[in-house]
Amino acid sequence: MPENTSIPEDMYGSLEELVSATQKEILDLVKKKHPEVEEIAAKLKEQYKEIYLYAFSEDEFYIYRPIKRFEYKKLTMQYAENQEKLGEEIVKLGVLHPKLDDEKLDDLKAGTVATLLELIFAASNFGASAPAIKL
Repeated sequence: MPENTSIPEDMYGSLEELVSATQKEILDLVKKKHPEVEEIAAKLKEQYKEIYLYAFSEDEFYIYRPIKRFEYKKLTMQYAENQEKLGEEIVKLGVLHPKLDDEKLDDLKAGTVATLLELIFAASNFGASAPAIKL
């Protein structure tokens, strides 16, 4: 029987610190190569309040926002028969930088739209990202 490989409870703080440090390093790399991202992000944050950055690499990154319930309802009614198109439209709505259109979506790597859709859904409170508390 293998030994217990779970992480001790007292290590949670250091794991959170590690994740935070990694996120900062990624952001620093993007900012170093693309200094304009700070100004772009500041303007978008002022307009949308809640924004996120996801970097596939230091050259391929996206700033996105959560979508609102009314936006989701409108798109689901409009594209009810075509789930792939629905996902693409949600990504085009949620991604703020760079602005995406159908032509740009076609030129992305195969998994980019699916990954961005998952991130936008998570930011929009789809799914349970925090554990439920048993009462």
